[in-house]
Amino acid sequence: QRVAYRIAASAADIKGDEHPGLAGVLRVVLSRMGNFPALRTSQSTFEFRSLPTLVALAEEHRRQGNTISAGDAHLVLTDFQRQLWDVLLSRSNVLVSAPTSAGKSFVLQNYLRRLTSAGRLTIACYVVPSRALIAQVTDAIAEWRQVAGANELNIFNLPLPSTSNIPSPSIFVVTQERL
Repeated sequence: QRVAYRIAASAADIKGDEHPGLAGVLRVVLSRMGNFPALRTSQSTFEFRSLPTLVALAEEHRRQGNTISAGDAHLVLTDFQRQLWDVLLSRSNVLVSAPTSAGKSFVLQNYLRRLTSAGRLTIACYVVPSRALIAQVTDAIAEWRQVAGANELNIFNLPLPSTSNIPSPSIFVVTQERL
């Protein structure tokens, strides 16, 4: 799979004018690998309107299988992200280790968005590995809170005194040390 991604990424840099069938081949490879977000990176690279009907139907079927609802948003995930989403929905304990940009934070934030939208979030702790990421994650959550109209959601990125009453719903964005 790693090799296929490398080949697809390299091929995407080639001018499609010189290789008219390249866009269709790349689209088929990436969709069969379940990497639908990659298809949105460059519309012109993957724009190919004459896929065989069965191939186009297979792509759409696979895309629908990777589409989730996160409150007010409908998102198309990669296969990895979809597997993580399903584990989160099962409410099982999970430990995730994946490379940077695999989409772990994206999935987790949208899961919290879904819980908030459904009125099922009480208190969540979002643990980030560094203080630098606290502001980034806080901003991302504040952005979807505004888009979703979830004004009742409290976001904290500083520890509260132990005597404080914690309002619900709340998300704490903290480092391991602050937690």
